[in-house]
Amino acid sequence: MTTENGYSTTETFQMMVAQFGQDFAERYPGLNSVLYMDRLGSHTTPEILATALENHIQVVLLPANTTHFLQPLDDCVFGLKTLLQKYNVENLVADPLREGLDEIP
Repeated sequence: MTTENGYSTTETFQMMVAQFGQDFAERYPGLNSVLYMDRLGSHTTPEILATALENHIQVVLLPANTTHFLQPLDDCVFGLKTLLQKYNVENLVADPLREGLDEIP
């Protein structure tokens, strides 16, 4: 569930929470689930929290600035994203794949 550009928005995240609640209830009827989230503004809107409550999801918000300690793999993912963005700016914007095309018979 992402937008056309591949990102999630508050609306798509709300849909994800609702779908998770439905899937969890189907798989584990009668049980509540717990969703641990950071305090990103789009995760803590009244609509998101209401959707979680309606779907029997207990939300636990992690203290600010702790997710990189709790999820060390995120550092690798975000580091890779930074590297790819740098590559995009330095190389793809220059369109290196087109260089030399005029010389090909």
